[in-house]
Amino acid sequence: MNEKTLEIFGFSCAEDAIGKTVYVSCCMMENRPFTIIGVKKNIVFESINQEVVPLVVHYKDKEASMAITVKIDGNNHLDAIRHLEAVWAKYLPERPFEFKFLDEKIEKTFVDYEKNFTLICILSYLSLIIACLGLFGLVSFITQQRTKEIGIRKVLGADMSNIMALLLKDFLQLLLVANLIALPLSYFFIDSWLQSFIVHIILWKYWPLFIASGMFTLLMACLTVSYKIFRVAGINPVWILRNE
Repeated sequence: MNEKTLEIFGFSCAEDAIGKTVYVSCCMMENRPFTIIGVKKNIVFESINQEVVPLVVHYKDKEASMAITVKIDGNNHLDAIRHLEAVWAKYLPERPFEFKFLDEKIEKTFVDYEKNFTLICILSYLSLIIACLGLFGLVSFITQQRTKEIGIRKVLGADMSNIMALLLKDFLQLLLVANLIALPLSYFFIDSWLQSFIVHIILWKYWPLFIASGMFTLLMACLTVSYKIFRVAGINPVWILRNE
């Protein structure tokens, strides 16, 4: 039995339960006595969104046998299946031999989560691209408004680094504020989503990932902003002042 079943029967630990006899009603059996020979840790063998349920693993006689689980060599599974089929036909000739691979069953269980993960990744990339395009448009508009100021500063002796620092400072402040708002909200929503799973990671232990994601967004934004500012800052100030 698993630890969940152990709690239901009122045992405080596995040592107290070993060797004891309990009565279980399951699988068309009413109050059948079972002697506890071992206790397994709780495992999720159904949906990962459902709570751990009581589990009793017991021996079935030939008449009650429904299925068996066999570990085979994955590199030679065809020969293993043929051997199992021969053994099955020898001892249970009245029942057809059918088999399924456990990894395929598990894959079907998680296929929806894999699709959701792929969709989230695609949407995340699209969001990043759209955000960079929007930021590029905002930078283009602001630098266009400050073109004359850039020309005057260059005439007065400002070099490329001074102009880049001047324009980047305002955008970096906005980006820092945006990250300070987005990161806590991301943590809250991800943690709320993880709570729907019985077994899940402790999210706060992965805080470096949030810092890294914030740094990555800042880097992408800086590259986007720097490209446009570099082009504007490199324009001849004489041409700027003549056309303003």
